[in-house]
Amino acid sequence: MNVSCPSCDEYVDLPDAIDPKFGEPCCACCGSPLAGYSSEYRECGRCRNVYMATYSACVVCDYPAETRQEVLAASSGQGRFQSPAWYAYTIDKAARSLKLSYKLVDELSQVPGVLAEIGAASVLAVDTETSGLDPFTCELILLQIATPACVYIFDTRSLDKAQLAVFLKPILENKNLTTVLHNANFDYKFIKVHLGITLGNIFDTMLAHSLLSAGTHISGSLKAILKRTSGSAFSR
Repeated sequence: MNVSCPSCDEYVDLPDAIDPKFGEPCCACCGSPLAGYSSEYRECGRCRNVYMATYSACVVCDYPAETRQEVLAASSGQGRFQSPAWYAYTIDKAARSLKLSYKLVDELSQVPGVLAEIGAASVLAVDTETSGLDPFTCELILLQIATPACVYIFDTRSLDKAQLAVFLKPILENKNLTTVLHNANFDYKFIKVHLGITLGNIFDTMLAHSLLSAGTHISGSLKAILKRTSGSAFSR
């Protein structure tokens, strides 16, 4: 693409690859950044160099375009996978407008009042906040349970864990209920050790992402998945 440099008015071609640390392509004549043209580039999923989006593979390491959908579009009719469903998953954009309320539960007297809403849901999102990584030596600080309407934040430092478990056990151990976690291997250990609850039916979003985007080098971190699904950047 031939573009005009805003500093020296020379017409230059955008380079095939640019320094990802700089963030903008530069004029070959005066070296000034060509502001506004970074959108013409994509980041390589393997070597992380930045190259022109018109190429079907990285010009530095020859790795295919970042997502499998892009690979499929660039090589239509080739290979044994002909359906985009094999290569990636799509996001329901309507879900991005979902608004939730939040309620802190730090007294046992509050628990019976929220059980009806939690127990009526067929799907619950579950998360924990802890003081460390080892469930046997570290503390369970918060247990977060979300219905489609509200996120209930249980302060497990203020609540009697044994009594809280008595309330939540029949719900969370119900095999007809789906509990959604991200990296369930971590949260489940704390729930099992500190509350003695055996989750009945787990859906792990990190494992699901890994399966659906296998081979693409797209990050499966909670931060990356939230950005992909919500379109917004989060701190973690």
